[in-house]
Amino acid sequence: MKKLILPILLMLIWSTFTAAGCKEEMGTLNGKVEFKGVPCQPGQTDFNVPPCSGAYPNLELAIFRRDDPQSPVLKLKSGVDGKFSTPLPAGDYIIYTQNGLKPENRKENVFSIRKQEGTEIKLLVNTGIQ
Repeated sequence: MKKLILPILLMLIWSTFTAAGCKEEMGTLNGKVEFKGVPCQPGQTDFNVPPCSGAYPNLELAIFRRDDPQSPVLKLKSGVDGKFSTPLPAGDYIIYTQNGLKPENRKENVFSIRKQEGTEIKLLVNTGIQ
């Protein structure tokens, strides 16, 4: 059931934008989230991401317009493989990721969406614990 929620949500978002006649103004954001933590131990079943380094599953991401970094335009979660994909109107955006021990230490991941194009980004979450 969980596997169906994200595709259905994406279809609803996409249909909302295309119904408004904005299809040609849309692009696609594709990305992957990785966690930098302690080295993974082969065969050790109690290591998960996090704290083990690797693809970061089920992380909630908030996407902000660059000119309004306070109000997210969209929230989504990374998949079990750390990957995510969503349509967005053309423009400049930011996704914040943790960069250090304190949650308020964050990195701005700035990217642009172009009309009818795909944009690839890689996000790194780093708590500083290695």
